[in-house]
Amino acid sequence: MNPVKTGFELHRIRNLPLLSCSEERGPAGGGMRPDFGHVLHSVWSYLLGSANVSQIRVGFSETNVEKTLSFVNIAFDEFFNYPQPLLLCTMKHLVSFAPGPSQLYFTVPDHLRQALREGIPSMSHRSAAFEKIFAGASENLRELLNLPDNFSIFFCSSATEIWERIIQNLTAEHSVHLSTGAFGKRFYETALQLKRHAVLYEKAYGDGFTQAPDVPPTELIAITHNETSTGVTTPHEIIKALRLQHPQSIIAVDAVSSLPYPQFDFTTIDTLFFSVQKGFGLPAGLGVWIVNERCIEKEEQLRSTGQSTGTYHSLTSLLQHARKHQTPETPNVLGIYLLEKVTADMLRRGITAIRKETEYKAAVLYHALEQHQSIRPFVKTPALRSPTVIVAETSNLTDKLYTKLSEKGLLPGEGYGPLKASTLRFANFPAHSKEQFEKLADLISNG
Repeated sequence: MNPVKTGFELHRIRNLPLLSCSEERGPAGGGMRPDFGHVLHSVWSYLLGSANVSQIRVGFSETNVEKTLSFVNIAFDEFFNYPQPLLLCTMKHLVSFAPGPSQLYFTVPDHLRQALREGIPSMSHRSAAFEKIFAGASENLRELLNLPDNFSIFFCSSATEIWERIIQNLTAEHSVHLSTGAFGKRFYETALQLKRHAVLYEKAYGDGFTQAPDVPPTELIAITHNETSTGVTTPHEIIKALRLQHPQSIIAVDAVSSLPYPQFDFTTIDTLFFSVQKGFGLPAGLGVWIVNERCIEKEEQLRSTGQSTGTYHSLTSLLQHARKHQTPETPNVLGIYLLEKVTADMLRRGITAIRKETEYKAAVLYHALEQHQSIRPFVKTPALRSPTVIVAETSNLTDKLYTKLSEKGLLPGEGYGPLKASTLRFANFPAHSKEQFEKLADLISNG
């Protein structure tokens, strides 16, 4: 068999062979070579189809990879002589500042390797081992968020699903929605699709609520604490004021891109939710829904009238299973396992330290934006600026800045929706270090 001349190279990790492919840039210097995916797919298919391969393992990049011979000098059949080939695609190391999915928390690769060794991805969700994982993830979240005992924690597929579950389980007719961007408005649109009489209080992009709006009596008030599309935060005082104005309404808080940073006053909130691919630095595919006893009672009351509150993910079903540390359906077992591990890591790090670092990093980047001649914070009012999703108004410098930062290993998040061409977004999550933010600020300042 003739050697295959590609960008692949043969390496060895812990005496296991490793087939890797490094990123190759096209003529314009942007992105991977156009046929990269086809090359990788071809090699992968060839490995899977070979009778000489007894097992193929997928691995992750490690710093202790010992480079051996270049693959251009090695034929496939020589690679197959190893009993357990390891296929790995490596890219130039980039730090992702995209606000979701975002940079993985630095311990995730180790936890993934351990999960594969323990067989977590094929674990039964009705096993005692899974119940232990469920309980561990819940206990860690409760401690990390300082969650009162009257709140329950449920696992769903995504925050988008939870929008729908909140409307189904907690409203019969009415809801009110405060929107400071695309995702707050989408929650409102979900209520309309479910035939509720929904009322929208909307601010222009870049603006937010400095005082609570005078909303009518309603079953539910939905608030986006941190708008991922615009970088606008809703101050805790707004939530508190709405609770005082409407003590009988359910207060629902979208904390998708703010947790674990904020310390909420849970006496002012009935339900909040998030997904793990942002502040928790995990792969996408898991939403966390937190509810208090008022939500449970509301769903029971609606169900007693004959209203459908959903099927497998009604609050009744979720609560019955959660009491046994289970889920109604086959869940993302690996995602819950990783959440348990990373929340334990964050607890060891300390939530106080995480909050202080978040504030420091935000201050560093906002200062750089404020001092720049051409690039500015998109949110003009400091009190409304998110500390966890920082949006830069880049105007006609968007492409230039994106390219410059990417070439230095820092990958910005693109602007969202109508802001795509004129802004860049920078996630400020626990996965991002102070040193990375200092480097980011320096590159922007010197641009």
